[in-house]
Amino acid sequence: MVRIEGEEGRVRRVVTKTTEYDADLVIMAAGVRPNVDIARDAGLEIGETGALAVNEFMQTSDPDIYAGGDLVQNRHLASGRACFAPLGSTANKHGRVIGDNVCGGASRFAGISGTFICKVFYFNAGATGLTEAKAAAAGLDFYTANASGMDIAHYYQGAQAMAQKLVIERGTDRVLGYQAIGGGDTARRIDVVATAIRFGATIDQLADLDLAYAPPYAQAVDCLLHAANAARNKRDGVMKGISPAEARALLQADKAAVIDVRGEMEYKRMRLPARRSYNIPVDDLPARVAELPRDLPLIAVCTVGLRGYAAQKTLDAAGFADVRVLEGGLFQWPWKDELQ
Repeated sequence: MVRIEGEEGRVRRVVTKTTEYDADLVIMAAGVRPNVDIARDAGLEIGETGALAVNEFMQTSDPDIYAGGDLVQNRHLASGRACFAPLGSTANKHGRVIGDNVCGGASRFAGISGTFICKVFYFNAGATGLTEAKAAAAGLDFYTANASGMDIAHYYQGAQAMAQKLVIERGTDRVLGYQAIGGGDTARRIDVVATAIRFGATIDQLADLDLAYAPPYAQAVDCLLHAANAARNKRDGVMKGISPAEARALLQADKAAVIDVRGEMEYKRMRLPARRSYNIPVDDLPARVAELPRDLPLIAVCTVGLRGYAAQKTLDAAGFADVRVLEGGLFQWPWKDELQ
């Protein structure tokens, strides 16, 4: 960023080295870099992340010097690689290990999954483990699943929608990461997945967890477990999903059609930008399959994905070769300004 421009005390645009962006609000979210100058001058090993390298006992390359907190790198529990994640929670754990060991103990620090959460206006946003981008950078073979749901029983006062994404290692089905955002209790679900990652749980083990349930606190099948089941369905080929980014690319290239299975009024209020878009409510679909093209992929769309999945199964049974569900539904479509 080069500068922020505005008029009469209000921001209007952000200027970078290559372009300009119109803006009404600018969030400064700059990260931090570890200050390792003293450590480097002392001859201590600097890790591949640019932070100070330590072992599981929090010792530097000089075993008589311990280090922790925002200065050091950690081992990531999902990838096994070194990572830099300056978090206060991690720094306090480092302090305990160092305190034990300088007093003659032999405590070990296993590593981190990079769990965090923050308040973004009215939303609670957080993650644990690897994102899709980080899993790809680590060279892992993986698949993802997006799912939307309510944080508590939908009929209970205060229920809030939540968008979720799981990252799973292909072959082993080990849970690698999870991201969630919504107005409700995302922290609880993030902590559950952080625990799953710590103990190397698979997506099947995550889906089988016995979590607390009562209408004020969760759905009968928690939204996290719904996400895990969606991932299992995708893995097993039962649900053929497509991410919002993949769907957008196909629609922009005019290489797919949309079958929107919401009601007519829902469709008129908001729909995906597509040259070929068909609105057939899911209950009417069996009698109206002849209206749909069979010579190109169909993207089944609804609000959160449930009716889209029912539509996919209906069209599969009717002999359609390539029907995919928009994972997470319109709720997870990030380009809201493109919706018609």
